[in-house]
Formats: sequence, structure tokens, C-alpha cells
Amino acid sequence: MKYGVLNHNYLPNTFFRDSEKTIINLGDYFQSYGIECGYLESGIQKEDIVLFEKYSGFSYSGDSIMVSLNNVYSGSGIQGPLKFFPLPSSVIPLFIGFNCHDEDLLKENIDYFRKWGPIGCRDEKTKEFILNISWDNGGKGLYFWMFLYSFT
Repeated sequence: MKYGVLNHNYLPNTFFRDSEKTIINLGDYFQSYGIECGYLESGIQKEDIVLFEKYSGFSYSGDSIMVSLNNVYSGSGIQGPLKFFPLPSSVIPLFIGFNCHDEDLLKENIDYFRKWGPIGCRDEKTKEFILNISWDNGGKGLYFWMFLYSFT
């Protein structure tokens, strides 16, 4: 079993019309770093921790992997539809810090999300979208993870 840390490779010209600009969210990288620290603190060996590509995860064909999907997901970009779900059966998703304001993406994959829930939402709007598609999400609301890591 491998343990995935989400790689936030931002595709140029995916969300913005000016191909010269790509905006990144440093918080995404900090969240992934926190997850990696949590794995290490849990006793998972460094060689079992791998990067998991956000934009090509749906075609993953490696070893079984558990990965936290702590990011923003939208079904469309400037260049057309983006595919994220469902992930292959070898991927065990942990929806922690999940953000999706694309109600169509949620509806199209509702069975997948129900299978792997509860969904740890990153914001109130995502939580409301999940509630609006008639799914109680196991009574869970927002999740906030914090890893305490000593650098000494």
C-alpha cells in the first residue's frame, strides 16, 4: 500500500483566459505537507509516500494507494471539461479539505461520493451543495485537520 500526497500541478490556461498567467494557492501545498507530516508521524515510511497527480489521477494504474483529496475540484475549465472522478478502484480516497462548487460534478458522481463518504468539506458552500443533493453525509459538517510537527 502506498500513501498519496496530492500534487497540485496547476495546468496553464485551465481556469484563466490569459495563458501567460497561472495563479496558485500556496495553502494547497501547506495542506499536502501537513498530510505528509501526518503520515510520517503515524509511522508510515518515507518510501511508501508518493505524489498523486490531481489532473491525471482518474487514469492512475499503480499500486493500491490511499490519498487525501484536499483541493478544489471543478468539472470545467477554459479548455473544456476536466475529469477527476470516479478514481480507479486501486485508489482509496480520503475526502479531507474537499471543495467543490460544481453541483453537476457532485450529482454526476454522487454514488462514488456516497461510497467513500463522509466528505470532509473545506468550506460551508461545498457542505451546502452536498446537503442540497439530498445526501446527509453521515451527519458530518466541516472538518479541519491540523498536524503538530516538531522541527527540533
